[in-house]
Amino acid sequence: MFQFLFVSCFVSGSDSEILFSGEALLAQNKASVHGLIKNPGKENKMQYAFTENQKKEIADLLSKDERASLSVLLTIPSPKKELDLNGKSFTFALLPDSAFSSGVKGNFQSFFQSGINEKVQVSISFDKKSLPAGFYLQSDLPLALESLALASAKLGFSKEEVPLFAFGPDGGEIDFSFTSADFSSSKKLFGENNSKLQLTFIPSEDIGVLEKQKRLRFSFADKSLSVRRIRGEQKLKIYESAFTQAFGKIKITELSEEVKDFLLTASDIDFSKNESTPALLPIPADPGLILSWNQESWRRKDYELFAWEQFPQVLFFDFADYATQNKIFTRLAYFVEKTGYKGTLVDEDFVENKHGYNAHDYKADDLARFFTKVYRTNFPINPQEQMLLKILLANKIILAEEDGTFSAGQGSIISVSRESPDYLRYTLVAHESWHGIYFSDEDFRNTVFVSYSMFDPESMEFLKTYWETQPTLSYDRSDEFLMRNEFMAYLMQQPVSQIKSYWTNHAKWNSVQKAQKELADYIILTDAQAFEDAANFLASYAFDRWGLNAGRVNLVSY
Repeated sequence: MFQFLFVSCFVSGSDSEILFSGEALLAQNKASVHGLIKNPGKENKMQYAFTENQKKEIADLLSKDERASLSVLLTIPSPKKELDLNGKSFTFALLPDSAFSSGVKGNFQSFFQSGINEKVQVSISFDKKSLPAGFYLQSDLPLALESLALASAKLGFSKEEVPLFAFGPDGGEIDFSFTSADFSSSKKLFGENNSKLQLTFIPSEDIGVLEKQKRLRFSFADKSLSVRRIRGEQKLKIYESAFTQAFGKIKITELSEEVKDFLLTASDIDFSKNESTPALLPIPADPGLILSWNQESWRRKDYELFAWEQFPQVLFFDFADYATQNKIFTRLAYFVEKTGYKGTLVDEDFVENKHGYNAHDYKADDLARFFTKVYRTNFPINPQEQMLLKILLANKIILAEEDGTFSAGQGSIISVSRESPDYLRYTLVAHESWHGIYFSDEDFRNTVFVSYSMFDPESMEFLKTYWETQPTLSYDRSDEFLMRNEFMAYLMQQPVSQIKSYWTNHAKWNSVQKAQKELADYIILTDAQAFEDAANFLASYAFDRWGLNAGRVNLVSY
């Protein structure tokens, strides 16, 4: 219940009952004293000015962050009688020294239809070029101002206990249905390619089924994105620099009811280009975004460094071309996996002229062993490998010991190249990403071991011989960790629906027929059924745990 105090005389600049930063706001009219528009027919506006101390606090925050937001907490009581709400609205706007700014408008009919329980927060963000001197609230219906708060700049909405609707300096209209957001002022507020969308879902165990997973879908400009649900808590960052176009106005077309936060804030990554130093800090991103990330916004021309957001211990290199990737990883590939070369450091001629792989994956202990041998033998490595060492140390994937050697930290690295055609990149990203999960998750390794142990023996012999005899692979079949890891990745790199044709076609290759005709014919005769059965087993496990599937390691897709 509201209590009202009527004053017979009002002087502009009187202290208000509304506090901000521990000091009373300066009321500019009667309604402002108590923070209440009781009878809009007589007085429908509250107007406030900031004290000098309040202005200084805002200026101090802006000197550190360059931008901030002012948020009002409002109470909007339900009408006691039936009213014609058509066209009835309220407005919140900041007051610069010289003129009224653009405001935020809320429609009362939409508000009451939304089911929001009386209280709502509305914020307006601004930068240091436009310091507010005060603000006003105007309303066609009774409305109370409960409090005012200063916070970081943001755009969008949040479904907290008291929902928040956040706008930029251009204002806008509140969508109480939580199905749209206006990020058009992001460039003005945060700068070009300097913002990120923070998306949080309401926790849920219902994510649909493997064949029809629940998805949030939203569109902006000419883009349409979907985000698949995973079980439990789910958060995601989507950086604006991933795209060639700014976000602008966004429309959510599916699953908006499961979104908790849909907020655009300042980027926590510096996207400035710097060709002279390594990109040490990875960009958290979903593989679906990495695949088509706007290459013009890479921090270096030769590569960009990401961290898989769902598995942040997995570092992800995307290279501009094979040549750059080879200089960093070819020597490492021979040291870790190539039959006849494991544990040795090949010379620079190998790096320049021999084939490593089109994509790579390495776990922490292999990386530590490689750079330890480099140190102990005083082996000359190239500048690109020196850069890799800095990145690994900066991200604690390997650790430097006092004696000059290196030990395993936490995590792994994977890589692909932009030189691979899109269809191949998608498969390679899936293949290498599954390796990253395998390195990181013991329960997954145990599940793979169960599938590996139950696999048809003749199909297994075909698979190991294929890896050993194909000249571009040359895997060491005596390495059981490698065999189980590759068994899993080759099953999970494409959709289950494609796996039979993939392996029966491989079995028909001339090089395969020549190396192992009897086993290859067995795969053709059995229609690679053992491969499909094992893939179904692993795909079901991956969906239940992470919302992933065979042939798909991304949650975000276009």
